[in-house]
Amino acid sequence: MTTHPRPGSRVLRRKRNRRGNVIAAAAIVLAAGALAAVVSAFLLLSQDLDEANRARDLLATQVEELGGTPVAGPPGSRGVAGAEGVIGPSGPPGPAGPVGPSGKPGKPAPTITPSPGPAGPPGPPGPTGVAGAAGPSGQPGADSTIPGPQGPAGQDATGAPGKDGADGKDGAPPSEWTYTDQDGNTFRCVPVGDFDPDAPRYQCTQTNTAPPDTSPSPEASPSSSPNAASLLGSLF
Repeated sequence: MTTHPRPGSRVLRRKRNRRGNVIAAAAIVLAAGALAAVVSAFLLLSQDLDEANRARDLLATQVEELGGTPVAGPPGSRGVAGAEGVIGPSGPPGPAGPVGPSGKPGKPAPTITPSPGPAGPPGPPGPTGVAGAAGPSGQPGADSTIPGPQGPAGQDATGAPGKDGADGKDGAPPSEWTYTDQDGNTFRCVPVGDFDPDAPRYQCTQTNTAPPDTSPSPEASPSSSPNAASLLGSLF
């Protein structure tokens, strides 16, 4: 029976490490081979260039001996070296290179060993503490002797005054009325036959006589019936 290593075990991690080491070694070997190929090609090109320059010089010498002017003469003398530390101006920037290929995905994160287990159940609640006794009430503070700040003065009313009311209509004289004199006698007054509202006149008739007063009075004053004109004057 074949057993597979469980995820996160040491065996699986060792396999992953070995696989990574092999890949890294292969990449190093390929990089070293490429570098060696580039160096070899450079050396070969340098040798070919030296041989071509040597053949050109011999050909130019042979043309001069025959009385001709060689097209490609021997290389000129080296120029004078520039001042030390002087750097010439930079050339124009070259075109942007193509976008390189996307890199390989990174390695997965290592698994924590041992892996954390599930959260345990909550523990029982602790005992409830005993409530402390209430402290004594503090003494009332003394009355302040410093007067408070004075409030801002109120603004004057800016409302417009109200309009005057309309004049009332003149009242009409009553159709009839009654009154009681100072002795308690009751009279009923009705308008006369040719009643004029602008100058009203009434005729008064006694309708009830007051009982005699048996209490002694210091002064006897004759009872007199009020004049209808005076009563009308008090009404209007």
